[in-house]
Amino acid sequence: MTLPKLPRRKCAYLYPRTIQRYGSKMDMYVISAPCTSKPLKNGWCATHKYIQAFLEAGAEIGYPRLQVNEGLWIGRGVAQWEAYAQHHAENRRQDVLQAIARWQDKPEQERERCLDRDILWRE
Repeated sequence: MTLPKLPRRKCAYLYPRTIQRYGSKMDMYVISAPCTSKPLKNGWCATHKYIQAFLEAGAEIGYPRLQVNEGLWIGRGVAQWEAYAQHHAENRRQDVLQAIARWQDKPEQERERCLDRDILWRE
């Protein structure tokens, strides 16, 4: 598990934040800044509460390795899904839900084959 245990004092979401080192535009890096909003009972704030539904959908399908779009994958297992959830971009929410729906629409035998061989699943 990568998420802090419940109850949490603040939301578990991590915002990407760009930092300039020594005032140079050439020397920049990205850090994760925690969301400071007060969490609901599920551990996510009102802004990020949709992430809980994402994690529940992942649990329902067994946390497979899942291709969201051309360059984005979620790794296999609960820790990978939780790590993705902490950095989950709002603008990718629909892509993730569509990928989960595609996974659920595949025949059971094909899903088991993908899980057994630990291969990437593609549409």
